[in-house]
Amino acid sequence: MPHSTSASNWVDRGEPADIKVRQIIAHFVGDPDAIMAEAPWLADAVRDVIGMAIADASEVQLAGYLRAVATSRSRGVTDTAPPRIVAIAIWHVVKAAAVRDRAERAMRGLARDHTPESQPLAEWLAERLLSPEELRLHNRQREGEVGGE
Repeated sequence: MPHSTSASNWVDRGEPADIKVRQIIAHFVGDPDAIMAEAPWLADAVRDVIGMAIADASEVQLAGYLRAVATSRSRGVTDTAPPRIVAIAIWHVVKAAAVRDRAERAMRGLARDHTPESQPLAEWLAERLLSPEELRLHNRQREGEVGGE
């Protein structure tokens, strides 16, 4: 399904979610100039929240991350854009793009969705935060090979 460059919204124009997520986070932390400057902290935050949303993080978990980003940018959290509301917006942006992409693949007749399967947040975090040895122990515990704590 070809995208229309004259469509009234980013989903129908076929734009990737990361563009919108970048705008949302930059405005949330009060640094819209970071978009044009391609700030590394912003690229990291966009990658992280998209990964969290794809891994089925809740809006509460996304809000906690956004709160940390705002604090690290010396902005803190204000009442004008509560982190949970911003997190809900980001979650919906990511999910809308994912649904659109899956629908387009189905309409093109692709036999299989070629995107990675959704992974529980705990597994996603474990793979990124634990050392290889800790990850092996974590996986054994999860599979019941080692007794609980």
